[in-house]
Amino acid sequence: MSKNTCAAIEKLSESLQPSEPGQQTNALTAYLQGLATGLIENASRKDDQGTDVNIVHSSYCAMIALVQHSCAQSMPVIQQMLMPFLSMLEQTVSNPDVDSVRNTDTQDMIAGLLQVILVSVGNTVDTATGEKIVQLLVTMFQSLKKVTENGLIAYSGLC
Repeated sequence: MSKNTCAAIEKLSESLQPSEPGQQTNALTAYLQGLATGLIENASRKDDQGTDVNIVHSSYCAMIALVQHSCAQSMPVIQQMLMPFLSMLEQTVSNPDVDSVRNTDTQDMIAGLLQVILVSVGNTVDTATGEKIVQLLVTMFQSLKKVTENGLIAYSGLC
């Protein structure tokens, strides 16, 4: 999946955003799970290294747009995404990629995605999961030796 394909998915999801609160579906509702899976796999590719293409950024921007502009019937799928993305973030903290720039970019994009997920389904997060998210973000900040904007925004999604 190319950078341009990711951009097309992002623009399509933006154009199909709910026109009214509580809208049940849109044209992408049935494809959310498959698109999410493809974008996650795409973000994990390594063949963009050494090029000016940032497939991690493109893939996660498309994923963020999909979640942000999804409809009510997509909420169960979005809720199911939370734990796998927490695990992915945890992996980038505990076993960082050799390419520190790529690792930091991946952490930042996952934190941004977590924020969008938490805005959508944060009211369903139990206390133990909320505590895990906070601890993971603190650990990420410590490993980076700085506090990131997307990390703070992800935290705000819990509030």
